Amino acid sequence: MDFSTNYTVRTDMADEIVEGLYGKKGKTDDGITFKSTSFGRIRCEEMTVDKDISWGDSNRQKGQYVTVSLDEIKNFTREEFETAAAVISNQIQKLLPEDEGLCLIVCLGNRNLVADAIGPLAAEKIIVSRHIKLHSHKLFTTMGLGECSCIVTGVLGETGMEAAELAESAVKKIKPKAVIAVDALASRRLSRLVKTVQISDTGISPGSGVNNQRSEISQRTLGVPVICVGVPTVVEATTVCADILGEKLGVDNSAIREVQKTLNENPTGFFVTPKDADVYVKTMAKLVGYSINKAIHKQMTFSEMEELLS
Repeated sequence: MDFSTNYTVRTDMADEIVEGLYGKKGKTDDGITFKSTSFGRIRCEEMTVDKDISWGDSNRQKGQYVTVSLDEIKNFTREEFETAAAVISNQIQKLLPEDEGLCLIVCLGNRNLVADAIGPLAAEKIIVSRHIKLHSHKLFTTMGLGECSCIVTGVLGETGMEAAELAESAVKKIKPKAVIAVDALASRRLSRLVKTVQISDTGISPGSGVNNQRSEISQRTLGVPVICVGVPTVVEATTVCADILGEKLGVDNSAIREVQKTLNENPTGFFVTPKDADVYVKTMAKLVGYSINKAIHKQMTFSEMEELLS
């Protein structure tokens, strides 16, 4: 089946943009390479994009993208959860600079909106350590910690400041070796919501997936490498309707565009999230937090994380 379309699709997921442009497997002869690995019920797909890509209203910069799929995460055992965290942390480590140094975790989103709460909830699971190193280097070394700080940027309507402005100020003050940004994303498919993690080294524009784009957070704007860890939590209504009509029912593209035009008459837009998103979001935020901890505090076990966070 040809997965490319002539109607508007909005997504933050790089592999979905590639799928839309080139078909389900993409083209390895067009500057895009793939590597896929499975760990039981956990699938990890690494993708290298050698040029900027754009499809409809969605675009992504060239760079490294990793997608970890966790379709059955609600039923994961403790061992599977820890395996998933180890897989994600390993991918984060690959993108971090090799030298020792401080990492700044920037958690984006709105704690009061379930579909946008991945960042703030993940921050609750981050084990910060910069203050320990500053006040007791011996304790820091004894605990086998890596060095990190964390900020929760909130949203513009609450703070009056862009997330990028807060991140830039923190970077200038504490001078980290890298930034890890955590945010909720938009996907093309309902089946991927709150069951997928995307890791990339290309920066992020908060809110872009829901047509509310804010200032960019990237190496270009901050001056240090920026690794993004995102979880898709919403699908735009026009996108899900178009995919159902086009892929499932075979409706003509011109008719699909008319449906999208009608839906887009509402200037605020419509977005869909799972009915049990609150449960999944908490689980995925914990997974992201533990994965980042493992990437930074390499010697720490998951049991030790739980003890420190209890």
